[in-house]
Amino acid sequence: MVSSKVLSDFYFMPRPNVLDIPVPDAVAGNTYEAKVVAVDAYGNASPEETLTFTR
Repeated sequence: MVSSKVLSDFYFMPRPNVLDIPVPDAVAGNTYEAKVVAVDAYGNASPEETLTFTR
């Protein structure tokens, strides 16, 4: 399991549409599942989203 906190870089203009987050030791052809929760500056969390992807 890999866990990471990523700052959205909201202070950059224009704002990026995509965040590129490397997955260490990911193996080509394997399928992975990412669970994502967005948290704003006040600590409000979004509902968890699950994303499945293949490297």
